[in-house]
Amino acid sequence: MRIAVLLPNWVGDAVMATPSLGALRHQYPHATICGVMRPLIAETLSGCGFFDETIFYDRRSADVQAQFWPVSGRLRRFLPEMFISLTNSPRARLLQWLSSANETIGLKRRWYDRWLTTPVDIPSLRRHEPFSAVDTYRALMVAAGCPPADRVPRLATRPRDEIAADDAFRDLEIRPGEPVVALNTGSANGPAKDWPTESFAELARRVQSQWGAFVLILCGPAEREKARQVEAAARHPRIRSIAMGSLCAHPLRTRGTRKGSASRSRRPPSAHSFHRKPDPGHRPYQSLYPAQPHGGDDRQRAAAYRGGVRHSGGESLWTDRSAME
Repeated sequence: MRIAVLLPNWVGDAVMATPSLGALRHQYPHATICGVMRPLIAETLSGCGFFDETIFYDRRSADVQAQFWPVSGRLRRFLPEMFISLTNSPRARLLQWLSSANETIGLKRRWYDRWLTTPVDIPSLRRHEPFSAVDTYRALMVAAGCPPADRVPRLATRPRDEIAADDAFRDLEIRPGEPVVALNTGSANGPAKDWPTESFAELARRVQSQWGAFVLILCGPAEREKARQVEAAARHPRIRSIAMGSLCAHPLRTRGTRKGSASRSRRPPSAHSFHRKPDPGHRPYQSLYPAQPHGGDDRQRAAAYRGGVRHSGGESLWTDRSAME
């Protein structure tokens, strides 16, 4: 079987899709699964073993091969039997239709969703009620024949991510065994979804005071100045940011530092696109830590799933510590 999956454009949404992507991989262990996504999303999900093949798709990309029509041609050549879209737009529906997949799955929200062979209707979304993105993706995978996935997001770190985190921890003088809480600043959508500097600083002070943890402020190159301002406003020697020198100079190194650092954190507070208050049994914030090692490229990891051995090699999986105990 050949399955194509169109992923969300934003990192947070892609991370919230990881439980459902894992459920799809487990349900169809012998299928060839192709992920269609932006390069940034591919970098974020690298190491997870969800996909056998990857097609880069970014309609705003300077790379012509990543734009709509070349991507639609590659999808037609891939010959998917099932095409699941985790995004909702006319272009997404057109991409599904042009792929000639026997089954196309997506949310039933707009007029253009009539192109879907399997539209998924979520009444709460039609009534504009709060609904978790995690549960939206779970519903799509159930329509694809998967059992309901758990709600625990998972990501993987590679050796270079761990090396970048080692460098950051050494430069910031984080002591071995010291509890670390990670805060991530900034928003791709601008200040409307970003906290004020003083709010971040106040949260960092409270965490450090109440938990006695080292507070690590994560950032990318675009958020470097904001991270520096938060560190300065917090005015505490155990509240530091990675916004310094080589730690934040290169985009790939920055993402590796953030992934490797977050994988060591106890409880990294995170702003996400959940639009409802979670019930007591629902953990929107997960404890991430390096778990069983694994490695190889995505094709090798997918083969490991098929063989019943989930991971092998030298990388780490982020997962929920409390769920494993």
